[in-house]
Amino acid sequence: MFRNLLYRECRGCGTPWIVSKLYKWGNNGTMGIKFQDIRRMALLNASMYDDIVEDMNLEVGVPIWHLVYESYRNVGRMSLEGMFDKNSRLKKLKKYKFVRKRIGTFFNELAVVMGVCHSRTGERLSNLSHTAYIKNPFNLYCVAGSVVSALEALRGIPYDCKWEELSLNEYKITVMPLDEKPEVCQRLIDEPPTILEGDVSLERCKSCGVPLRAAELFEWQKDEGKLINRKSGDRWCAFVTTSLRPIIRELAEELGDGIYDSLVASQSEWTIGHLGRLGITIDCETGSKEAEEAFLAYLKDFPVFGYGNPSSVKIEDGSCSITIENPFYEEMVAGILLGLYKGLIGEEAGIRWKASGENKVVYSIDIPGE
Repeated sequence: MFRNLLYRECRGCGTPWIVSKLYKWGNNGTMGIKFQDIRRMALLNASMYDDIVEDMNLEVGVPIWHLVYESYRNVGRMSLEGMFDKNSRLKKLKKYKFVRKRIGTFFNELAVVMGVCHSRTGERLSNLSHTAYIKNPFNLYCVAGSVVSALEALRGIPYDCKWEELSLNEYKITVMPLDEKPEVCQRLIDEPPTILEGDVSLERCKSCGVPLRAAELFEWQKDEGKLINRKSGDRWCAFVTTSLRPIIRELAEELGDGIYDSLVASQSEWTIGHLGRLGITIDCETGSKEAEEAFLAYLKDFPVFGYGNPSSVKIEDGSCSITIENPFYEEMVAGILLGLYKGLIGEEAGIRWKASGENKVVYSIDIPGE
């Protein structure tokens, strides 16, 4: 009954009630969870994350999914610890079993709202070992890292896990104490940047405050743990924006800064393919009004997705300049913009960018030979 109340739909826009209570969209191109001010989030196509990591696997020559697991272990733990730091009473009470159980229930519902999976807490195997049942995980390494992080935040000791497949897209995750974390885990930590205030004006539902564009685009499937883009039919997820950056940084320390170029190229190719799947790829003259309108139509959703605020867009004389305030990840935004330009205008191009003040980046797209 209580869960049905959490997911009852807003009469104004149809968005589940729990979404308006957990998510926040700022006036600066950012989005996140209300209880955790320092953690930015971004709505990404679920296949985008998998494809980027697989491209990095090919680039490195060995699987890097263990880094994804460790990064998500850190992100989840730090987010919950931040919640405890803001609520000293909850921090004191978390030692009690009935409080931990309710926190676990909240964590399960958060997973649904983020679109990462449907989860429920399982049986306790011992005083410190526990199980969880997962359905429809968008990625097992991310979900497993998040499950482990919850127990680490609650118990204050390191954990590890193993999983077994029960049926198609259903898994049992067993979490057990660990003597110590791998050394790499300590390095996969990234602090979010300072956020600039902005002047983004999102049209919002008068009843619940959710941006109407988000309500139009997304369907939360509570029993499946999925977030579906109504326009494309693709699965999307809400990602903590600091989850990928430390992984790429770790690879760069081993392989050099060329890994960042690979990330931009991978994101660009994914965006071009995604435009085609959406059926909005067009061919228009460089610098034309049509090209600029196509750009603006795509960029207007950046604040809804939490990508940042595209405060300025100029297309002229074979080049394009875009200023993004609060970009969620500079290289990924560069890849999105480059893919958008190449996919919409049909020109080969390159991209460069530079900071213009704190957390403001100017991206310049240039056509070779121009």
